[in-house]
Amino acid sequence: MSEKILYILGAGASANVLPLAKNIFYDNGEIRKPGLVEEIKTFDVKSWFLDYNLDSDLSKLVQTIKNRLVSIAGNAEKFGDVDTYAKFLHIMNAGGDDFKKVKQGLSEYFGLKQILLNERDKRYLPWLVSIMEKKIFPENLKILNWNYDFQVELAFSEFGFSEDVDHSGNGFSHSGLLLNYYPNLDPTFKDYHMLSLIHLNGIAGFIKQQRDFYTASIFQKKYMPSKNTALTFFQEHNYDPQINFAWEKSEYHSRLMKHVANMIQGTTILVVIGYSFPFFNREIDKQIFEHLKLDQTLKKIYYQDPILTGKQLVSQFNLNENEIEIVHIEQTNNFHIPFEY
Repeated sequence: MSEKILYILGAGASANVLPLAKNIFYDNGEIRKPGLVEEIKTFDVKSWFLDYNLDSDLSKLVQTIKNRLVSIAGNAEKFGDVDTYAKFLHIMNAGGDDFKKVKQGLSEYFGLKQILLNERDKRYLPWLVSIMEKKIFPENLKILNWNYDFQVELAFSEFGFSEDVDHSGNGFSHSGLLLNYYPNLDPTFKDYHMLSLIHLNGIAGFIKQQRDFYTASIFQKKYMPSKNTALTFFQEHNYDPQINFAWEKSEYHSRLMKHVANMIQGTTILVVIGYSFPFFNREIDKQIFEHLKLDQTLKKIYYQDPILTGKQLVSQFNLNENEIEIVHIEQTNNFHIPFEY
């Protein structure tokens, strides 16, 4: 019987092109790698369009996006990271305008960064090529992704497949999925049993309006060709960004967890890449490990991180070291593929 392998991806899995939650410093206190707050503070959207002919409405939108990101960064600095600032807003006024603007700003930042700057972590495509025999994602490999980014799907699109949806009149047409991921652009999606990838916090650059069964993404073909079309997406869809913080305890997570449990059932090998199991996600991470332990099939964890060894998982999730081996993978030049694969 082939092994069933589960990957858990954190921000470190996209760290070559997208920021981590917090700054990383040298021993002398100098910033070595800017975190999200620092990145969005210096994210000069306007400079990308200086030599580009935008109409007045799109020019105003560029300024609005820049102002929004500067405001988020300025407020988030005293909290240390954007997540803590967002939770503060949620505590003070759950679902208020400022809280929604944080989600909107994150959606704009990650969406534009990946489309306009074509940011791609070069580790994803070689990893997909290595694990795939045909133009089909392997059935015995599953992914839980804590990132808002679209890096896995963008790499998979190199094989010639990309999802799209067309809304016309009272109906819609959907291109179908060859990499079964969630959330996706099919507003009537029910094939949860076929999922290979779940974004636990949603996806930046996606919107979903349940009432009208309307979904859209900046990664659709019609929005990707130019700066104009990319901006048009945010001009047309400035509501309901598909970002869901784990601590919101929202309907998104309550609905999703049973599908997570089904997808990871029977996992024998866990590969963790660039994820430190932070406090904010502790409840969902605990549920994931409870399911893994309940199955009694997990026998090995590969923990890929340049510093952390993964041994902290023993106490954090009450693992039996005699039954589950933890192997530290220090190198981060490529994504680890288990020797048992």
